[in-house]
Amino acid sequence: MAKKKLSKKKRRRRLIRRLILLTLLLAFVTTLAIFSPKIVKIIKLAQEAKELVNKSSLDTFMASGTTVIYDTDGNELCTMRESKDMYYVDIGQIPDTLQKSFVVMEDKDFYKHKGIDFKAIIRAVIANTENDEIVQGASTITQQLAKNIFLSQEVTWQRKVKEIFVAWDLEKKYTKDQILEFYLNNIYFSNGYYGVGAAARGYFDKEVSELTVAEQVFIAAIPNNPTRYNPLTNYDNTVGRRDLILGKLYENDMINSMNYYTALDTQVVLAQQPEVSKNNSVETYARHCATESMMQANGFVFRTNFNNDDDYEQYKEIYENSYTLFQQKLLSGGYKVYTSINMDVQQMLQDAVDDNLKGYTAEKDGVYEMQAAATCIDNSTGNVVAIVGSRTQDLEGYTLNRAYQSYRQPGSSIKPIIDYVPYLEKGNTPDTIVQDEYIQDGPKNADGTYMGSITLRTAVCLSRNTVAW
Repeated sequence: MAKKKLSKKKRRRRLIRRLILLTLLLAFVTTLAIFSPKIVKIIKLAQEAKELVNKSSLDTFMASGTTVIYDTDGNELCTMRESKDMYYVDIGQIPDTLQKSFVVMEDKDFYKHKGIDFKAIIRAVIANTENDEIVQGASTITQQLAKNIFLSQEVTWQRKVKEIFVAWDLEKKYTKDQILEFYLNNIYFSNGYYGVGAAARGYFDKEVSELTVAEQVFIAAIPNNPTRYNPLTNYDNTVGRRDLILGKLYENDMINSMNYYTALDTQVVLAQQPEVSKNNSVETYARHCATESMMQANGFVFRTNFNNDDDYEQYKEIYENSYTLFQQKLLSGGYKVYTSINMDVQQMLQDAVDDNLKGYTAEKDGVYEMQAAATCIDNSTGNVVAIVGSRTQDLEGYTLNRAYQSYRQPGSSIKPIIDYVPYLEKGNTPDTIVQDEYIQDGPKNADGTYMGSITLRTAVCLSRNTVAW
């Protein structure tokens, strides 16, 4: 009897083991079926990442090109160039405190990991979950370099996976000092300055090796958000983040107490900014359109409707950051920008604006007070053929293009488009008689009078509000 009971127990155990194995097998097969397409994709992304890094050289991280704008006939209009590699600095010339400022804020374990910091990922997940929003990132300095140099800014799992593999391979090919050098020479410091060398010259008129501790940490505050921490427009924000970085350096024994308190009490004085050479209307508009085209191509979704002011402000910040990023990529990326601008029409339109306002010579701060803008559009294609943002004036550093940057109510100038064109399309003519008379709860004419029966031509010429209504 005892043997029979033992035999039953063995059979039961075997059955349980088989059921468990079968369940695990089914789970494995199901998982494989679900994720196999992604596994194949991940393997492909890993191969692409390896190829990118294998093809890279020191020049990859120092390259800068000239972006050229062409007119509708393929003639060169102008060139745009930024100083991305004008002041490339070797790691040995970059002060130790400046290097540490980025490491302590962006990637505390930079010298320990192999391109991916799994502990940082866990910390970020916990922090972001607890706050129900993204308050902490997990990208290492190597990942940021991978994204800035090799990849787009689109937010997809494929891009993130590829970023991880690129970072991993970068760590295999280059030393930590090289990676940090590449990073510090390619991040954006606002106002057209790429890299610590350009930032040092631009903001302090010094070589980066000559910066004080306060100045080093000050410029280190900018790249986290070049719009929010732009020292020319948001100086106090920059100082606030500088103080935060100083605190982190001190807490982690990366700076002694004397340097900490001295830097904290130092009023950072910026060098006088050089005049920015004036860009003409065509260049500024072409730059704007090309920048937004790059944003759209990289997944940015433009919006015109917002739920509330907070929604708009959040969108505005995202837009400005993306715009800044892609404008700098455009300026230094060696692109060829082909436009629909016809330079003959452009010159005629500019002459028309200048001639019509030549009698108005009053100036304010050296700029004509009476201004005008004009745009010529090919109705058959919708393309802009010519664009004028201001009167011709020999003025350095004044770049406002009123044709697209100055938002104004169209006023009565919109009447022919939205009121009279539809009226004419219904078979009416300029000689059609219309009534200029009082309308209850309607608009009044500017002069407070009514002319009765008049031609449509007269109504347009005198901009009669009641007729347009």
